[in-house]
Amino acid sequence: MPGDGTGRGVKKTPRRALTQARSAGPSETWGDPALAKRLATALNVGDADPRRGVHGFHSYPARMHPLTAGRAVASLELPAGAVILDPFCGSGTVLVEALIDGLQAIGRDASPLAILVARAKTWPGPAAARAKLVGRARDIAAAVIAEGKSARRATHETVPHRAKSRVPIGAFDPHVRREVEALAAAVDAVRGDVGELLRAVLSSILTKFSRRASDTRGETVPRKIGRGMPARLVADRAGELAMGLDALWRRVPEGTPAPRIELGDARRLDLPDASVDGIVSSVPDVSPAVVVAASVVVAAAPPAVVAAAPPSSSSPHAAASKLSAASAAIVVVSRFMGSPPGECVW
Repeated sequence: MPGDGTGRGVKKTPRRALTQARSAGPSETWGDPALAKRLATALNVGDADPRRGVHGFHSYPARMHPLTAGRAVASLELPAGAVILDPFCGSGTVLVEALIDGLQAIGRDASPLAILVARAKTWPGPAAARAKLVGRARDIAAAVIAEGKSARRATHETVPHRAKSRVPIGAFDPHVRREVEALAAAVDAVRGDVGELLRAVLSSILTKFSRRASDTRGETVPRKIGRGMPARLVADRAGELAMGLDALWRRVPEGTPAPRIELGDARRLDLPDASVDGIVSSVPDVSPAVVVAASVVVAAAPPAVVAAAPPSSSSPHAAASKLSAASAAIVVVSRFMGSPPGECVW
């Protein structure tokens, strides 16, 4: 059934942006039987919704499935208040699940986009601040729609491109690009936490309205997008984020602090040695240079391999030295976008 540019009438297929397939595959396990069984179970997500709650706020390539992240965090059996680190935090999947378990979460990533999204998904602002976010998004959307209508009535032409726009020419259809430019300019004028959240909201809709097929596919596809649709989706997405954050923090045990999420290089972590009780991370690049030294490795390339190994005190990776005594770590190593499988070298 053909679509009308709004998404109605189009049969949607689930996006494959996760580190592992949904269907169960054969698993080979060794090491401690009980731990290996829990880790193998963590990879078998079945038809569990990967976009539940705040996890569906923003697409992100090769992210860990939330169910895998939650089970992996739980398998470490850390006490409430323990410190857990994700040195490749991406969009914050592990951090969200750690919050729900009452853990002090630390996230690092080299991508500014990852930090923006992870902070938005774990923002601890009160109800009044969330209402302010939604209100500002609605005001911006209404103003941008009104500006476009006014300009077309006055000049019988479309709104011209903004002189200092950061929106690349060719990424969007001309009328969509002008609307995105107006949204970006309005969002840039908002300061503080609400401004950062609005930037994450705007980022979350861009691929949907661009000519690009997806986050991980560079080819262009035709889209039928009506005027005002991007602005309306900004308002809707802000509302969804506010509701997701409300639901998240209702599940977080009282007294659990917001995650500490900073831009950083996992090879040079700015954390004291022996300050972390556990590590859970997803590493889409399986080259030895970036794999975190840990006591447990989960390789999520079929057939799945779950391995238990002692921590390596001689590992060159910065994350290894942050683990406290008797702590453990889980690293989900995945093949992504056709890259060949790699080996973890200790």
